[in-house]
Amino acid sequence: MISLASAEDNIGSFKPDNEFNITNYCSTADCTYMNLESITYPDGTVIFLGTSMDQIGQEFTYNFSSEELGKYYFRTCADPRGNEMCERDYFIINPTGSEFTIAQGILYGFLLILLGVFLYFSIYGVKNADSAEWLIGYICLSYVVLYLVISVIWILSANYLYTFPMLGNVLYVAWLVMAFGFLPFVIAVSLYIMGKAAEATLEQDYLKQGYSKEDARELSRKKKR
Repeated sequence: MISLASAEDNIGSFKPDNEFNITNYCSTADCTYMNLESITYPDGTVIFLGTSMDQIGQEFTYNFSSEELGKYYFRTCADPRGNEMCERDYFIINPTGSEFTIAQGILYGFLLILLGVFLYFSIYGVKNADSAEWLIGYICLSYVVLYLVISVIWILSANYLYTFPMLGNVLYVAWLVMAFGFLPFVIAVSLYIMGKAAEATLEQDYLKQGYSKEDARELSRKKKR
């Protein structure tokens, strides 16, 4: 037995539980058979088959499906020019059924950079807001942008980093908590900031009346309560 190819070929990416064809191509038209000898699952389990593949011209196929995500290796043997030759190739099963391309990497990278810029300016606005209204607005904007950042990273993790399920689970919990916690967060922050603003206004009024800073602060807190 000798190898048909010096490198392993990727025949494609597929979705879990969807039927597809494991395929291989015989380089000559005189192949009388091609057998699918084995399939190695992502967890290392090897299934020995030794079964004949269906032939269409010089292409041979075998119908297959699996729910386990990851990289699968398969071994085929055929008889081009009357000599048995074997090779090992692979396919990938992932949530999207597609490979992560350079174009997708550029798109996700650009989106994360853009969100990072918005997050930077929103945090800058929080630090430099000159009124309670603007402060509330910048805090809410920071929350929304951070939520979008987590959403994008979660999508990437769920679709392409499925070999690290813990990361996807943590991001999903964070995404869910932030989604349901937005309104309570806005209400709590608004009440707190408006309360502090009212307290500061009262403190300034007492200072104008001649009270010391400590007395003015204490009186404003009591009055607010």
